[in-house]
Amino acid sequence: MHLQLGEVSAVVISSRDAAKRVLKDQDPACADRPESIATKIMWATSGNVLRDQDTLLTMMKKGLLMTGGFELADLFPSSKLLSFLCWNKYKLLRMHRKIDKILDAIIEDHKLKQSGDFGGEDIIDVLLRMKKSTQLKFPITNENIKALIFVSDD
Repeated sequence: MHLQLGEVSAVVISSRDAAKRVLKDQDPACADRPESIATKIMWATSGNVLRDQDTLLTMMKKGLLMTGGFELADLFPSSKLLSFLCWNKYKLLRMHRKIDKILDAIIEDHKLKQSGDFGGEDIIDVLLRMKKSTQLKFPITNENIKALIFVSDD
């Protein structure tokens, strides 16, 4: 069954066998979830590192909850008015800025504690050392390091 949710098309498959066939034949198309305002913001951050990590985790959990659903503006992506009126968008942008500051503080802490010794380093220390190196074909930026911190499970 085809549904038109605002400007967004959706297909509903009611039987298990039909779903299996469609997913087998159309896997890439089915795996691509439409971008919502929330996912655009979130996937697009000190002294007390434990406190920062707790704050970061709490903010990430809140952000994931906010990105889990659809806003009315997601159903009408061409509507500038609905996009403007989307409150989650502003909450997520504010949260993104806070996360960015925490990640900047974590990187700065690692820069300050660097001793130049090998061993006892974590991934951030290694990346900062590599960033200083001029031998890399592609330079490492703070944004690259932040992305790795953000997805790290340590």
